[in-house]
Amino acid sequence: DLGTNKGWYSQDRELRVTDNVVKSVIDTIATDVTKSKPFPLPLTSGGNWSLKRKAKLFKKYLEGLFLEADPYRDTRRAQRDSLIFGTGFVAVINDCGRVRFERVLPWEIFVDPIDAMYGRPRCLYRAKQIDRNKAKAMFPDAAEELFANDGEGPFGQAARSSDSAPAHDTLWIYEAWRLPDMLSAEESPDEESVEQKKRAGTHIIASENGTLLCDDWDYDWF
Repeated sequence: DLGTNKGWYSQDRELRVTDNVVKSVIDTIATDVTKSKPFPLPLTSGGNWSLKRKAKLFKKYLEGLFLEADPYRDTRRAQRDSLIFGTGFVAVINDCGRVRFERVLPWEIFVDPIDAMYGRPRCLYRAKQIDRNKAKAMFPDAAEELFANDGEGPFGQAARSSDSAPAHDTLWIYEAWRLPDMLSAEESPDEESVEQKKRAGTHIIASENGTLLCDDWDYDWF
């Protein structure tokens, strides 16, 4: 009964840790690591006055861009994610014509286990919920039916519709990248440069109902 267990209960409460030590350690490390704010500095190598002036103007542009987008806020969050979950992500996105930095939650990123067996996957996938009106603004030329709420996403969780939660009208958006491939000697003439011997990769953004964007991806990174 409660009477006989009263002493054990009191002793157990005394032995409990009242402070979240793990959180304190993570916050301290994250603050220390993200204390510095690296900034890209355009420099010329033996350039003339005109080229040096362009580098100076480019530096001013980057300063304005970083001031507006504030990448350090999201990198701090990603650093904290890496300490908690093991991996942290930051995405550089085109937000209706403006450069934005966005924290990406680790469970939004997917790779094929076979493709990523040696640590260098060729394909990367992301799934996230996004506001429906925001999605329509990002893809104004897409058909209206592409923004309908169908399916439950990769986690078995349906996006919230305006009928069930007027303040949270969202839909699932999927983004995928495939890195470019090198062509074989038979596929590419010898006189072509190395850059021309690449087969373009692919970048796709889609909803549950169809493709919103599909274009080439010429970079060797995601």
